[in-house]
Amino acid sequence: MRWGPLQWLRNSAERSGLIQLLAPSLAADTSLLDKLAVPVIGAIGVITVAVITLIGTYRSSGRTAQVQRDNELDQRADRQNERLMQELVRVTALLEIRERERDAAVQARDQARETLGEYREKYAALRVRVRHAGLDPDTLGENL
Repeated sequence: MRWGPLQWLRNSAERSGLIQLLAPSLAADTSLLDKLAVPVIGAIGVITVAVITLIGTYRSSGRTAQVQRDNELDQRADRQNERLMQELVRVTALLEIRERERDAAVQARDQARETLGEYREKYAALRVRVRHAGLDPDTLGENL
């Protein structure tokens, strides 16, 4: 049969010979091996698609589990951060108390040094007056 201008009406699979390639059982002169190869290749294709689907499902469930682990980690980090902030407030309060105690101790030390300096000046002035009176301040208490 001559198709001529109606060539485009023919089935493209028939024109390209895809029927003979994809479905050898439909061809008239195919062997038993060709008839078995197509279902085996189809089964391998189905199994491959199933494995890819399972991997995708596993990965998506793994992502959900990872998100859950990340959320738990964030909550744990928030609790630890809150506890550390409370500890920081407590330690800061202790530090302020220690600083006040230190400042009071430094002030008491400075006052004691000033008082000691005053007593040294008074002692030196007393020794000068005793010497001015003609006595020896080192031997003054021995005669009593």
